[in-house]
Amino acid sequence: MSSEEKDLSTGIEGLEADDTYKGSPVFNVDKETFFNNMRKENPNEMKFPDDSKIVKFLRGNNARREFYTKFTDDRGESFIKRIK
Repeated sequence: MSSEEKDLSTGIEGLEADDTYKGSPVFNVDKETFFNNMRKENPNEMKFPDDSKIVKFLRGNNARREFYTKFTDDRGESFIKRIK
């Protein structure tokens, strides 16, 4: 693996993250999902689409590793939120 390639593995077979940040997986979400979950701290209280990578990550991750969600607006500005 070259220094420019990122390790997008999540530890769950067949599931790759969209990006990484500080060694943790980052999953891209839409504006509504990102901002509806902004004030919630517990992943069990958050709502994500059933077929999303995040739901697969949470179901397959018994250790509850931290991860990030990211939303990029029309101007190209990215917003990121840590979920632990």
